[in-house]
Amino acid sequence: MKKHIGFKNAAKSIAKRQHVPLRQANAELAAGTRRASAKAKWANPRLKRVRG
Repeated sequence: MKKHIGFKNAAKSIAKRQHVPLRQANAELAAGTRRASAKAKWANPRLKRVRG
């Protein structure tokens, strides 16, 4: 399985791609992480760490 780039780098990439502040990119990424499927959480248990 390919290693993920990490939360901070993913947020940085979202901010750059969508031209939004890093804080908003963090929020968008966290919201997406909360919507992750059970299968995704099984494959990557670290998704369960995101609060909310």
